[in-house]
Amino acid sequence: MKNMILVPVMYSEIEARGILGRVPDDFQKESDEFWSYVDNRFTQLSQSINDVYLICNEHEIDQRAVKILDCLEIAGSEIHRFEDKALVGEIREWYLTSRDSKLDEEFYEDANKDLNKALQLMVDSSLNDMEVGVVFFEPVCKLRFGSDFRVVRMSPFDPLYYINRHLVTQRIFER
Repeated sequence: MKNMILVPVMYSEIEARGILGRVPDDFQKESDEFWSYVDNRFTQLSQSINDVYLICNEHEIDQRAVKILDCLEIAGSEIHRFEDKALVGEIREWYLTSRDSKLDEEFYEDANKDLNKALQLMVDSSLNDMEVGVVFFEPVCKLRFGSDFRVVRMSPFDPLYYINRHLVTQRIFER
């Protein structure tokens, strides 16, 4: 059995501004809590991680995430970058538009299926039985693994819920 730790990446200030049009007042506090939690967990686990998979926009990723990735790499983890950045961006856009349209929801699901196929190929070619992998991923991505995986989600809260909470608040005050 393979072991996979899923870490939905907390949005950076740049991403929050891009999605919400502004940076929420509580952003820094929530972001600090998120990355402190993840950093503490990986400080304890770093020697056990064999492979790390990145499914996110690395140009906008928080510097605390970069520090964690560097520590994992120094501890011996192999870093695998998902090359299809357009697909990850497409999934985010379909997610945001699918909040208003059922038709867009089908495109969102299809894009996630494509992502999962590609991720499965990456993992199958690198992670062996009984090894531990970590996926840092864009929170709107719906990752699925087969029954030959033990999957653990690691985050103090879901960054997608954080963004959705602010999107709903914006809609309420726009009315």
